[in-house]
Amino acid sequence: MKPARTIAAVTIGLCAAVSFVGCSSSASTTSGATGTATATATALSQDQCTSDGKVWLVVSTDTGKTLANECVGNPTTGTQALQDANLAIVRDAKGQFICTIGNYPETCPTTFDKFWHYYHATPGGSWEFYQVGSDTSKPAAGSIEGWCYGSDCTPQGAKGISAPSASASASA
Repeated sequence: MKPARTIAAVTIGLCAAVSFVGCSSSASTTSGATGTATATATALSQDQCTSDGKVWLVVSTDTGKTLANECVGNPTTGTQALQDANLAIVRDAKGQFICTIGNYPETCPTTFDKFWHYYHATPGGSWEFYQVGSDTSKPAAGSIEGWCYGSDCTPQGAKGISAPSASASASA
């Protein structure tokens, strides 16, 4: 299990430039969670996880690196799903925009030509862009949460999930 990490937020104040992606009104410092429930949940396959009514999380970067591809139990929010995967979260201080997940990118960007996109899906379905931030999202039992970093991306690594339709991604 990865050690829990705490990272202080960096001030950049550009949340308004990107709609809803990871915005919230919670504290600007987040710690990764530790616990036996997550350790047990991550041992499951994606199919077992979602069939058992738990949430699967996948987080991928623009370089093709997978930061998480695991069962995270039953988080009450999308932010908790990231914490349950022991991923450090850094936010800008003004808008509470999640600008770094799992130390990627290493520091918060000064412009948001690339940012973290936040999606959800059902097994065998397609990615849907969240219309709320991760602090207010409520991951459904048996669902898949997905994050990807880039200018235009969909999460990579979850089995059997297709890209959103052109009309669905255009409205996000």
